[in-house]
Amino acid sequence: MKRLVLLLALGLAGLPGWALADQTSPKLVGLFEQLSIAPDAKSALPIEKVIWQTWMEFPNQEAKNEVQRAYETFNDGQPYIALAILDKVLAKHPDWAEIWNRRATYNYMLGRYEESIKDVMEVLALEPKHFGALSGLGAIYVALGEDDKALRYYEQALAVHPNMPAAQEQAEMLRERLGPAI
Repeated sequence: MKRLVLLLALGLAGLPGWALADQTSPKLVGLFEQLSIAPDAKSALPIEKVIWQTWMEFPNQEAKNEVQRAYETFNDGQPYIALAILDKVLAKHPDWAEIWNRRATYNYMLGRYEESIKDVMEVLALEPKHFGALSGLGAIYVALGEDDKALRYYEQALAVHPNMPAAQEQAEMLRERLGPAI
């Protein structure tokens, strides 16, 4: 369940191999604005999908092949080999936010929360509006038992993507758990 929540939070469910990113595309400005004013989750979903598709543009075929190999290797039960593959891709493409995001997700799934946080910070340095990474930080801090930090990151994700169902649910649960102290 924890894995599914994170994949949903990061917007990765249903995206085979959940490829990678071009966070520098000028079309993202308008897409983020549309996302912020979408009236509900149903209206936001097609906008969200275009944002993910934009982020997930591969710089070249070699990178695409390596990321797919990392994905398959991770799913075949060899997570540390998958991380090594991603390290090689990052050495060639350090400004590619989605590689950092992928590595953050793998580290999270391995319980390597500090490494995951470092990777997410790299994502956010490259793409401050990465609602998936912000929500991912929320999930990490929930796992670490730091609910106040978790809520802060879920709220930041919702400031970018107000109709993100997983972030909405987690933020509401945390507000209830933290009570009036927040």
